[in-house]
Amino acid sequence: KKVASAALVAASVVALGACAADDGAGSTDDPIIVGFATAKTGWMAPYDKGPDQAFQLKIDEINEAGGIDGRLIEVISGDNQTDPAKAKQVAADLIAQGADIIVGSCNYDIGSASAVEAQNNGLLGLTACAGSPRWGVQGIGEYAYNAATATYAEGAVLSEFAVSQDLSKP
Repeated sequence: KKVASAALVAASVVALGACAADDGAGSTDDPIIVGFATAKTGWMAPYDKGPDQAFQLKIDEINEAGGIDGRLIEVISGDNQTDPAKAKQVAADLIAQGADIIVGSCNYDIGSASAVEAQNNGLLGLTACAGSPRWGVQGIGEYAYNAATATYAEGAVLSEFAVSQDLSKP
């Protein structure tokens, strides 16, 4: 439920990013291309699968409603194989194929390379679920967005709950 919610928020960011991706140079009939540079193989694959599916569900919903300002969203993807170097290359390949937005893996160490590649190309690089506070302006740049609650925020909330329930004693 939490990952699906984060993915829906991130899909909304895709919509906003798609609006920003319209620089006036392309036809308004051109699709908005979202490139998924996520893990299809390796240990990250099970963590990326759910958010990728949630993104796709929201993208399908947006397209069924006529797209964004009449522009449909097209998805292209590549397998980063749970390897940061491969994530950077996959993002570069997706950008070369026309991606307007890059979606990276749910782990900063793996996915940030794709967001950095997007950043270097002036494109939005986002994730639905990386726990690191470095995924964003602080660690990548102004075009990076993370829809997930950072790990430190989750820890603070859990600590407050433990204290409120007097769970501080074994």
